[in-house]
Amino acid sequence: MEKTTSDLTQRLNLLFRKPPENGSPGLLPSIGEIAARESKLAVVKKDLKSQFAGLDEQIEQIFAYARPWYLLPEAQRRPTVISLWGMTGVGKSSFVRAFVSSLKMNTKYCEIDVRKVAGQSQAHTDWLALPARLNELSETSCVLLLDELHNVRTINSSGEELDRPALADFWPLLDDGSLLQPQGQATSYLYYLRNEIRMRQRDSQNTNVNLDDGMLTFLVDYLGLNCAIDELAALFEEDNQVFLRWAVEKTQHAVQEAKRLDFSKALVFVASNLDEAFAGALQVNPDDLNADDLYEITRTVSADTIKECLLARFRPEQVARLGSMQVIFPSLSKAAFNKLIDVRLKELASWVEASFQVKLTFESTLVELIMREGAVPSQGARPVLSTINEMVESRIPTWLIDLKQRASTQVEIGFDFAKKLLYVRDHASQKVLSEEQLTMRQDRLPVIDLNESYRRVVAAHEAGHAVVGITKDGRLPLKILAGTVAVHRGGPRVVFSASKLITKAYALSQLALSMAGIAAEELTFGADNVSLGASADLQKATEIAGTLVCQAGLGNHLGVSFESQMAPFNVTSFKERDDALIEELLQAARKEAFKVLNEQQKLFISIYEELLKRDRLSRTDIEVLVKLHYRGSAAEISAILAREEPISTEILASPSFLKKVG
Repeated sequence: MEKTTSDLTQRLNLLFRKPPENGSPGLLPSIGEIAARESKLAVVKKDLKSQFAGLDEQIEQIFAYARPWYLLPEAQRRPTVISLWGMTGVGKSSFVRAFVSSLKMNTKYCEIDVRKVAGQSQAHTDWLALPARLNELSETSCVLLLDELHNVRTINSSGEELDRPALADFWPLLDDGSLLQPQGQATSYLYYLRNEIRMRQRDSQNTNVNLDDGMLTFLVDYLGLNCAIDELAALFEEDNQVFLRWAVEKTQHAVQEAKRLDFSKALVFVASNLDEAFAGALQVNPDDLNADDLYEITRTVSADTIKECLLARFRPEQVARLGSMQVIFPSLSKAAFNKLIDVRLKELASWVEASFQVKLTFESTLVELIMREGAVPSQGARPVLSTINEMVESRIPTWLIDLKQRASTQVEIGFDFAKKLLYVRDHASQKVLSEEQLTMRQDRLPVIDLNESYRRVVAAHEAGHAVVGITKDGRLPLKILAGTVAVHRGGPRVVFSASKLITKAYALSQLALSMAGIAAEELTFGADNVSLGASADLQKATEIAGTLVCQAGLGNHLGVSFESQMAPFNVTSFKERDDALIEELLQAARKEAFKVLNEQQKLFISIYEELLKRDRLSRTDIEVLVKLHYRGSAAEISAILAREEPISTEILASPSFLKKVG
């Protein structure tokens, strides 16, 4: 018997979920339940510390902040907001996902890309970008991740306020947990449903089912229906027109009756890169700033620095809504990179063994290869994960086929650096089953043909900087770059670790170091053959000398004497004397550079000759040359090899100096 129109409508109305019954007010979980939650938190915290190396302190902070929410969300009247700040790729979003997964709360978790939210033009948070499932998470103890906050501003770089109407309801979400029910998707689908009705009215023979799974899923979630999408599709097929009219009526009613969702019992993570707070964030050359150096810099970033950066992006009242639960993620240390590689390779090995009954063991040489080829400290985990995919995961199908043919079920995979061979070795027989020549990152660089004159000038110039730096700073440089390697990596240079304290003595030593390249070229090739490449050194030296004389009170007057419209009370009457004194300092530095190079001629020649053979000298390479050729006592050489800070600042911490001052 045919079902009537009213019968189908009645059955559709029966699909609405019943509103949840309110529990007993003020009823607390049992002591046993709370203890079980506490125990679960401890297990999850331990597990996450093993996954995320170098973040023990940050994980402790996050769990301390999240503990009240997890143990007793019923007693929470506004959301717990935890802000995660750090450079790109340090694991902020990954940590939140792992946190949610470990607590088995995936069904109560939602990620929101704030960048997409801010791109909308509606007057309120009528966001197409917001998932419809937020409706079902309302009034529950859920977890939200508001990601990519760094791509949003309400204040531009000039300090002017920007109109961001689409973010109007974003800030109340952080404050009291309220959020206007997402309507953007609803209005879009409502238009689609009405259009379907009009099409069928024009063509009554049109019986094509045009409601896809996305539309049906939306209706189930947005209208709160208690059915599967297959069941809803079957009802649609019974009578397209009745179903569509019903869907339009109910959707339109829901849009008109839009309510505010309640996330007062939620845990809200806000994640942002905020690179400007982290020195070295834009440095992509791993040769210039290694993982541990950048880690040491970024782990000292304070909440006050973060707040200053936020106030340059958002209005003060908006920054206040981010709260005081600030967790700062440092960049990945070398140990953290190694841990990341180890964990990912073990996951891969476990998957292969479970899926194909083949046991893969990855040797330390492979870990080292991935670290060398993939680790870019300022870019976090992503380049390393891409390298694992490129070098290991993409080769697994080929390896498995080969192992199947050879009936081998347990192998070791490693890398021979001398031959640049990636090999697979049978565990039982220790026989190499296959090997593949790899093209290293260094080998992929374009070949640049540098003429001999250029190579010699650069080698002499950088050798001069190195020798004067070693002598005046009393310590070894981290590296020297020359030749084609330098061209690919930012230009020829000698790199010393940065000093944490700048004194007059240190600044004067830097003046001599800056003038050393010019002096070295003149000593080696004659005054008429000094290259114009020394201009950058002269600019740097002039800036140092000018700062000493005009701004730091270390010349012949205390008043700041450089001209500036921003500082109208500068003393400008010393200008002529300042110029003369700056020139004196530069001439003295040049003279000192010549003096050092003449005294350390053997060391200079040895470094110069090595740079003609090799484009890069490491700290270890330089140490060998200093031991052999530095003109000085054994004690002086030992001190140079051991010293990390420049000798000009080391004296300030010595007991004898303090006694003398007292």
